Order: sequence, then structure tokens, then C-alpha cells
Amino acid sequence: MAKFDEFSARKAVLLAPNCGIPQNVRRDAYSDEWYTPARIVQALGLFDLDPCAGPMSHARINYRLPGRNGLRLAWHGRVWMNPPYSSVHRWLELFATHANGIALVNARTEMIWFQRFVAGSSCLLWLRRRIRFERPGAQPGNPTVGSVLVAYGEENAEALRRCGLPGILTTGILRIEAAARESASLATRHSPLATNH
Repeated sequence: MAKFDEFSARKAVLLAPNCGIPQNVRRDAYSDEWYTPARIVQALGLFDLDPCAGPMSHARINYRLPGRNGLRLAWHGRVWMNPPYSSVHRWLELFATHANGIALVNARTEMIWFQRFVAGSSCLLWLRRRIRFERPGAQPGNPTVGSVLVAYGEENAEALRRCGLPGILTTGILRIEAAARESASLATRHSPLATNH
């Protein structure tokens, strides 16, 4: 994930209490700098765009802040994305609208943002082990949860089927209906979980 320097000074204000950052993580200690190891992206084939690139280039075109903000620039072709969790909702919304690519996200099945995002997907690969993400100036880090690769579009679903990364592959037909029913149920009951997005 890319470091978003434009947000650093106002991080406490910008990080909503229900964004993609785990509740047990202190907001002032949080960092978006969790970079995907190249071997994972290479197993998935060539990508046209990484809209929130870190220091490594995983696609033909890589948007990096502060100069090129992928939230504000046009997306094209097949997209690779490991979104910054300080603004995960905006990134996932753009990705789902673009609907052509593979995203690496935390396997946070209890979160509404996760349920909505995977409901529109073509295929998921639940990775067998936690990823040792690269960290600037530090040892590789392990997240507190596992990761899942989310494919939008049949070409990307096929890439997950062929990639050889260890994990469990699932498709989305039944999940779409179940997630829609659950979201509607939560909204109508005004459950405290309805704000967990």
C-alpha cells in the first residue's frame, strides 16, 4: 500500500472510527505502508495499473502520492490494488465500479465493507498463510488477520484459478444473495452492527 503523505498531518481527523483499520490499533500508531511482496503479484500476471502503488512497480502504470493520487486519476485496463486502509471505502468503491482487476484485502468477514465488496466479485482466493508484507525501514510484518485476493471480471477469476498460490478458491453466486439479505436485515433492525462498515 502506498503511504499517503497528504493525510499524515490530519490522520486523526481523517480516520473514521469504522474504517478498515482494526479497532484494537491505535490510530496514531497506524501506517498504510504494508507493501505486497512481488511474488504474489507476479503469480497473477501482468497488470495495466496500480492506482495506490508503493515503492515497487506492480503494473505498467503506477500511481504514487504525493504526485499522482489514484483516487482522483482515471483508471484503465486490468488493475492490481492493495488499498490503503485509512481510506479503504473509497478505494474499494472505485475498484468495484471499474470492475476489472484483482484486489488484496484483509479477510475481515465480519465487516460490512468486506461483505459488500466481495458480493460483487467474480472469484476469491483465501490465501493459506498470512502474508509477510514489506515495510519501509523495518522487518517484514505480519498482519493480525489473513488476506484474500478478490477478482472482478472473468479474466481475473481465471488468473486466480491458474496462479498456483496456496489457498481456497471460491466463487460468488450464492454470496451475492446472502450478503444482500444480511445488509438489508441489518439496516432494517438498526442493529449496532449496521454501523460496522
